[in-house]
Amino acid sequence: MTLASNGNLYQQLVPTAQQKAGDFSQTFAGGRQVPIYDPATTIRNADGTFSRTQFPGNVIPAARLDSVAREILKFYPEPNGSFANGLNFSVQPPQLRQTWQSLVRIDQNFSEADKALFRFGRYNPNIEQQNRIPNAANNDTAGGFRDSQAVLSETHVFSPRLVNDVRMGFVQEVNYTIPGGGPVPELGLKGVPLTSFPTLNVAQMIPLGSSPFNSDRDRSWVISEALNLQCGRHTLKMGGDYRRQMYNFYNPGKKWIRIIFRCWKDGKLYDEGLYLESLRRRRSLLGVALTAATGVAGFQKLSQNNA
Repeated sequence: MTLASNGNLYQQLVPTAQQKAGDFSQTFAGGRQVPIYDPATTIRNADGTFSRTQFPGNVIPAARLDSVAREILKFYPEPNGSFANGLNFSVQPPQLRQTWQSLVRIDQNFSEADKALFRFGRYNPNIEQQNRIPNAANNDTAGGFRDSQAVLSETHVFSPRLVNDVRMGFVQEVNYTIPGGGPVPELGLKGVPLTSFPTLNVAQMIPLGSSPFNSDRDRSWVISEALNLQCGRHTLKMGGDYRRQMYNFYNPGKKWIRIIFRCWKDGKLYDEGLYLESLRRRRSLLGVALTAATGVAGFQKLSQNNA
């Protein structure tokens, strides 16, 4: 067994306390303030384009902030410095790496003419999740793979000229990813399983929530038989083998929600999707919802057998 603990540097952009409160008066890009417009003020102009009015002071009123969004904001880590490329969050938490390796061999002599061997080996490196975000919204995963090999063979000597070998082999590799984080019923999302933090991505910001559990397995069986006949300076071999390979993939997935909003950019109508269910069918700071759809929580299982 081998154990190692180290951590990779992780840097991201996180919202400031002002931004969490809806205050974007100090939010700049390229030296210019990023304007936040009030969708409730959207009007159609005579030329067919649309225009909106910027929030006074570039501050979104507290009453306009969604209750679920308020809960989600609590899971963002606080800025802890100023770093390259405008990033304001940097951590390097430890990460445990383990490698388990084992090998067992048994030899059995039934007689001078009959011998058997059994060997089993396993190699299992894995890595724990890095605690990048110290709460249920941690976006890292644990994972690794597990290799197993087994061999069973028997050799029988019928005569000085005739020997038989039969062997059976087994090889299997399992790769797996284990999500980080934990249950978050306090988010208040309706109709969504909250046994783990939902995956949430905001452009240029640190992502919240990790990918779901998944695994795949590749398994092979081999059976071979060989009869060896010594004829003077020549050896005659007869036999054959049987091989079977199986592959399984498992991904339980997550219930997904897709919402299409009526939004405007540069005076033109366009659509955006993939927002939280709490925003469905209501006016929000993103626009007015046009349609909404949800996927069915379940799993995918694909199997392939080759004989």
